[in-house]
Amino acid sequence: MRILKGRLALIATLSQLCVWLTLPLESVAKTFPLSGTVDCRVPSGQRCSIEDTVAVITNDLGGPHERAVVDVSWIKKFFEEEPFDQDDPICFEVDDGDGHFQALRANVTCDQKGT
Repeated sequence: MRILKGRLALIATLSQLCVWLTLPLESVAKTFPLSGTVDCRVPSGQRCSIEDTVAVITNDLGGPHERAVVDVSWIKKFFEEEPFDQDDPICFEVDDGDGHFQALRANVTCDQKGT
């Protein structure tokens, strides 16, 4: 009887491990790049007033043109030094561990190749 319980426990553990290994990588990822365009709901090209959050229109969340609100309070100084206008490209490294997007760093060039 004890051997049977041990085998059942081993089978249950292995089954859980197999399920965990088949999860998509995004579901266990906490930090990832997020890029898109600034959306501060003003006409295109007008200066945005960015406080503790910024909205980004992105394709990085599984659907086209999704609006994501990013908490930028940790990197607020970046926006004081680098102003953004409506529809400007913007890129972040974000953490989604708390159920919201927390910007860890911003990238002015969005790692674009070229001159």
